[in-house]
Amino acid sequence: MRIIAGKYKGRVLKSLERIEVRPTLDRIKQPLFSIIQFYIPHSIVLDLFSGSGALGLEALSRGADEAVFVDKNKDCCLVTENNVKMIGENSTVLCKDYASALMNFKAKNKKFDIIFLDPPYALNLGQPVIEKIAEYKLLNEDGIIVYEHLYDKNFKLKLPKRLEVYDSRKYGIVGIEFVRFILDNKI
Repeated sequence: MRIIAGKYKGRVLKSLERIEVRPTLDRIKQPLFSIIQFYIPHSIVLDLFSGSGALGLEALSRGADEAVFVDKNKDCCLVTENNVKMIGENSTVLCKDYASALMNFKAKNKKFDIIFLDPPYALNLGQPVIEKIAEYKLLNEDGIIVYEHLYDKNFKLKLPKRLEVYDSRKYGIVGIEFVRFILDNKI
């Protein structure tokens, strides 16, 4: 696994060799980052369920100003910390569960421009996590959520008011939903 573009292009990232850790593959990262490229410069990024931190690190390499990585697995946090040290960027690694992390961001009035949401597929956490992000107002008005999940042709997110899926992609068994606020002229 490596950083595929930007100032750290080609840097090899450490990862865990465990079944429950499923890094986003390069063949998925390339088109994903092409879709969101204009959101990245000077953004504040949250890599939730970060694993090795590959998505947040890719965003930093492409011009994001800051990334926050959250994972409750201590081994994942150590790997992410090592990957962050390797590139020396402005980042925070939080080793805690998503619910307490989101609550912490709410208490600190922390908002993000890009939120990568890649929970373990079997847990079906996308819907409740997006609801909490909306409830806690953690996404900036011009921000996006990139939600990776196991592809299912019948999959449909029920989004909170004012959020919409503006793009949806399938890469093998992986589905990716791109979520943003509904633009005022569409309301």
